[in-house]
Amino acid sequence: MANQIDSFIDDLPTEQTNELGNGLYAIWAGANDIDPDLSGDAIDLNQPVDNLEISIKNLYNDAGASNFIVFNVPDLGARPIVEDAQGAQILTNATEKYNELLIQKISDLDSELSDINITPVDVKSLEEFTIDNPEAFGILTTEESFLTSATVGENNDENLS
Repeated sequence: MANQIDSFIDDLPTEQTNELGNGLYAIWAGANDIDPDLSGDAIDLNQPVDNLEISIKNLYNDAGASNFIVFNVPDLGARPIVEDAQGAQILTNATEKYNELLIQKISDLDSELSDINITPVDVKSLEEFTIDNPEAFGILTTEESFLTSATVGENNDENLS
């Protein structure tokens, strides 16, 4: 993500950077940083959260951006494609830790940067609500992975994954 944001800033005409302060910047990162190895080894989740902080600060300092929405990570252990309970628990624990670190980092940024507005979006809770109430969204199953089902291509709007 840092490279993408740096490229965005670098490609801006100098006269345009002052106009960016009124924009709204959506930042969603972290899911790919949660180790898919499932070995149970400790995952350092501080680094991706620190990288997100650096990206926000770069947009703030170099592009004048001050309005952000930051999405947390949905429970990766709740994905139907995760087939074993141990792997699911590892991913759920990593998701919870990442989201805790993210909320703390958002709070730190709010305190550190006087005129920044960061609104967290709780995707994890939205996903949990969807899993608990699939019929409200026209979803038939939240327990079977669409990606591994024998009916790939059929009823793809009725599966969560």
